Amino acid sequence: MSEDGMSESDVALLRLVAAGRTTRQVADSVGEPRSKVLLQLRAIREQLSARNNVHAVVIAVRRGII
Repeated sequence: MSEDGMSESDVALLRLVAAGRTTRQVADSVGEPRSKVLLQLRAIREQLSARNNVHAVVIAVRRGII
């Protein structure tokens, strides 16, 4: 876990979202059900105080997370 509290899987999901992948594509890439990915992305957004996935990516880039 990084100093900002993000797990490696959280960072991996953010990188996939930043690459323009849809939620379904992210789920397929990591081998998890779409519902689990949606919950994890929601938790990431809450942790970063982001309004949506794009905002989460912007915050993560600004903080040097991804």
